Amino acid sequence: MKAAAVLGLLLAAPAFGASTGQSKHVKVALLSEAEIIRGGQPFRVGLHMKLDRGWHTYWRNPGDAGLPARFKWTLPEGFTAGPILWPVPHRIPAAPLMSYGYKDEVLLAVEIVPPATLPAGEVSLALKADWLECAEVCLPAKAELDLILTVGEE
Repeated sequence: MKAAAVLGLLLAAPAFGASTGQSKHVKVALLSEAEIIRGGQPFRVGLHMKLDRGWHTYWRNPGDAGLPARFKWTLPEGFTAGPILWPVPHRIPAAPLMSYGYKDEVLLAVEIVPPATLPAGEVSLALKADWLECAEVCLPAKAELDLILTVGEE
């Protein structure tokens, strides 16, 4: 599924198990598209970043300057996390350089695949994310977020 479609799905759907944080210029939330997860059925989670006015962060290929966001997951045994599904970026000119990234807000989604069988109960997904937030200068930023999701059939 294309990243733009994933962004629309996650932002249009209710956010289940949201966990929030904040750096100096970015509010972040870890969102899940699923309220209840099931063994073997992939679902998406996303880091929603709301940037202060005039600030930006970078795409997977930042261009002439910058660094992309990086994710480090701590998942229950048997779970796997796919790569970041990067939305289409904006051009960020700073003559004579050209970079690519996001202003205002962005959702960096990832597909999570649980193992085929899961006992009923709850699971915890933890994310350590780091990124650059930039205006006239760039500042390193990070957040540690976690989600508690229910395993079930309904």
